Amino acid sequence: MIGLILAMLRARLGRALTALLLAVVAVAAAVAGPAFMAAADRSVIADELSRATPLEMMVEASGTVDLSQVRDRTFETGAVGLLTGPGLTPIFAAEFDAFFTGPADGGAARLVFRQGLCAHLRMVRGRCPIGTNEVVLGRATADRLGLASGQVVAERESVQTQDGPTATGPTADLTVVGVYEVPDRTDRYWADQHYFDVSPGSDGQAATGEPVFTSRGTLEVLRHTKETQTVDSLLDPAALTPANLATVRASAEGAQHRAAASAISAGTQIPALLKRIDTDRSTLREVVPLASVPLVILAWLVMLLAAGYATEARRAEVGLFKLRGTSLIARWWLVLGESVVAILIGGALGYLVGYAVVAVAAHLLLPGAGAVTPSWAALRWAGAAVLGTLVATVLAQRRPFAAPVAELLRQVPPRGAGWRGLALEAMLYPLTVAAVVELHADHDKLTGIMLLAPGLVVLAVALLAARVVGPLAGWIGRRALRSGRLGLGLGALRLARRPGAARLLALLVVAVAQLGFAFTAAGVASRAGAERVTVEQGAPQVLDVLPVNRGALLDAVRAADPTGRYAMAVATVPSIVSTDAPTLAVDSTRLAAVANWRAEGGLSAARAAAALRPAEPDPVTFHNETMRMDLSVGALQPAQILDLVVHLAPVNGDPAQVVNVGQLRSGRHTYTATLPGCAHGCRLIGFEVSQPTGAGFNLNAVVHGLYQGDPATPMNVGLTEKGRWRAPGHVGPATVPTVTPGPDGLSVNLTDSGVGVDAWILPVDAPYPLPVVLTGRLGRDTVGGLDDIPQPVVAAGTVPVLPRLGDHGTMVDFEYAERDARDTGVAVNPQVWLAADAPASILDRLRGNGLTVVETESDEARLRYLDRQGPAAGMRFHLLAGVLAVLLAVGGLVLIATVDRRAAGQLRALRVQGVPRAVVASANRYGYAGLVLAALVLGPIAAGAAWALTGRSIPLFADGVALLPPPLVPHWPPLVIALAIAGLLLMGIALVSSRLLSAGLEGRRGEHG
Repeated sequence: MIGLILAMLRARLGRALTALLLAVVAVAAAVAGPAFMAAADRSVIADELSRATPLEMMVEASGTVDLSQVRDRTFETGAVGLLTGPGLTPIFAAEFDAFFTGPADGGAARLVFRQGLCAHLRMVRGRCPIGTNEVVLGRATADRLGLASGQVVAERESVQTQDGPTATGPTADLTVVGVYEVPDRTDRYWADQHYFDVSPGSDGQAATGEPVFTSRGTLEVLRHTKETQTVDSLLDPAALTPANLATVRASAEGAQHRAAASAISAGTQIPALLKRIDTDRSTLREVVPLASVPLVILAWLVMLLAAGYATEARRAEVGLFKLRGTSLIARWWLVLGESVVAILIGGALGYLVGYAVVAVAAHLLLPGAGAVTPSWAALRWAGAAVLGTLVATVLAQRRPFAAPVAELLRQVPPRGAGWRGLALEAMLYPLTVAAVVELHADHDKLTGIMLLAPGLVVLAVALLAARVVGPLAGWIGRRALRSGRLGLGLGALRLARRPGAARLLALLVVAVAQLGFAFTAAGVASRAGAERVTVEQGAPQVLDVLPVNRGALLDAVRAADPTGRYAMAVATVPSIVSTDAPTLAVDSTRLAAVANWRAEGGLSAARAAAALRPAEPDPVTFHNETMRMDLSVGALQPAQILDLVVHLAPVNGDPAQVVNVGQLRSGRHTYTATLPGCAHGCRLIGFEVSQPTGAGFNLNAVVHGLYQGDPATPMNVGLTEKGRWRAPGHVGPATVPTVTPGPDGLSVNLTDSGVGVDAWILPVDAPYPLPVVLTGRLGRDTVGGLDDIPQPVVAAGTVPVLPRLGDHGTMVDFEYAERDARDTGVAVNPQVWLAADAPASILDRLRGNGLTVVETESDEARLRYLDRQGPAAGMRFHLLAGVLAVLLAVGGLVLIATVDRRAAGQLRALRVQGVPRAVVASANRYGYAGLVLAALVLGPIAAGAAWALTGRSIPLFADGVALLPPPLVPHWPPLVIALAIAGLLLMGIALVSSRLLSAGLEGRRGEHG
């Protein structure tokens, strides 16, 4: 029996090889899903690690030890052991601030011991510290102090006093044994200690932080009152594998709990990192099955179709077996033997091919995935694929065994049993509706039948199309025959009469639809990612800087880029009510040149900037340290004490100056004040009437003039001009301030009932109310101010989206908002936005102007990050699944063509009866090409229906953030190119198959005379 089966394989080698190849593709498709998912798991972990902050890669504990009495070693001896665990490596460090003096003037620096230090320094000269009283200096520090290896530096402890850092304690001589450089300041070894932060130097230029490193023994012998000790328990990136995530989480949490139990405060953001990884992997497991499950089912359908075609071609053989009395078991073995052998061999090869395909795909599409190796999960899927293929083959073979011999020996294929297919379809359509409805319900993630929804929609459309195309092909065939077009008529009628043609069409439609759906989903995801990054970033490059005064931020950026072409200062405006839309303050003079502005709604960046920054008078500025005010005050109560306070903002960005001008007196007087720090200019913020006693007051006064310098020079500040001064109306519930210009000056009326609210008089050097550009309707007439006081605003323009804020936010001009503020406080979330073509030197200029850049983000880097998250990785599997689906369709088409060459009795009979060869060839061509053409038309329709019904529910981003509504359609070129390539491939196979079939018929006719 085995020999007979081998003989059958040799006799039908082409068909067997085709079945083997189909089995290879089917099993490879089944293996691809879990293998790709495992590789994508590693890729998303590597991606998250590449963007993790130092705090997300360690457990940190620190404490300040008082050494003035006795050395306390509790923290030093206990914390290291408490913060140890699987994947965690503790590093102990100790330091204090000290003054260092060499041949040149010295300065303050951190004197640091850090465990394992020498392995992370590159010694330019000398060696690492080993013994007591040995130190190594950074290259810049050594050059500044004029020191080289072997020389001595004097050290004293530095303590913070009201006058700033002050040297104290005895002097110690330390030997400089080396000069170092740091090869990689981003090395995780340095944790979150900010040893090398860049800060402005005493000469106004950028100075790089360079600690003085020493040994633990040196810190022990040096006299100092306080010492900062830290333990940074660093997470080993190699420990973060898919199988080890739970262990790492337990290790980090355990370290925290042990530290807390010992009264040691330990902090970590490792759980935040692990949560992002979990979210990535969770969305990956939603997206990949949307393609992998339909792909496996498609593979089974291909094998079922191929086996059915092969069975129909062997009906006469089965009939002869029955006629000769072959036993049932032998008949099954003879019929199934060659298919089973081909499937088993193909399954083994498919397992290896699947891994090879995923290995190539991972190398090209999944950075950081590493080597792709076999796994038990993929082996289970391969076994399921082989089993399903065998079941499909057995099901396809069952009908000939039940048919009578007479029917089996006929050359006309049976057309009955259609009710079974109708029953299955009747079950499919409600299932499809249920899956789509479930998909649109409110679920946290896609599970169960929801994962089948896109595939079910595609299959439903394909089966409906197959039902329609059969009668349509029959109608076309009859019309063609009546009109004399024999080739078209015969080809169409042959498709209409053969039940397998409808199944083949359904298979081709599903394959083309899966490719179309894959490219649609991936294209929409790519487009959504690009649009999100454009809005989310705000600008092509974004620099986060350390906290700095708002005025200093504006001035530093403008000085670094005086042209306004490349850089823009940005800060967050604090919200008064938590439900308020977020507000950004931007230097709108640079908005059009720098920001990623989307012009939907007709408001361009230039027009938005003009709306945010209408022309206003220049600020009132003092350029002298002496100010005089000519002021008339109405009668005051004898016990009433009111102070006049002037608030000034130095133009160099220094903190605000608050000067008490003096106590107000009834009558007309000249009040004089000294304005320290205003020699280079101070902008007048406003005048405040203060009531130290808290008693109520009613003040009527007239400001006749303002003067500066000595001799006094009158200032043109518009005291007689309408709208040049204001008193804020929201000072307090019992205050009704008014200012009225007149020929004799500015009349002021301030009333306070004693609720402790101070009254202000402010120059109008910015629009009031402040104009805003926003994304919706102005829900209230105020937003938060930079000084945390509600700021009246007026809508100056509406746009669908704003940079960084998306479709929910408000934007104001930074300088005008600063002028309306009553202080010069620290900017909230200070940033510098850079244009795409900003020169690299601008970073140095920003640092030289006093800004410390702590993080740099570009839209390209952000887009790469999104492209490596779980949903994006899953979308790339969709593309791979689409390609494999087309290959399955190609294999099925080839196998059916092979069967047709051996079982084309009807066409051969036509040739014997004298039908011209050209007509038969045309019939073949129309038959195969018609199927492919119909699939190329119906496949995109099925893909479009699946996308329209299910696309909105597919997660595009791991974090679920949606700054913009996702696009409805992708960019067309990739989708059209993919469908065109698939169409050319399938059409080429169809035309070649029809030509080979026609040639085979001609050869057989010649053989028989």
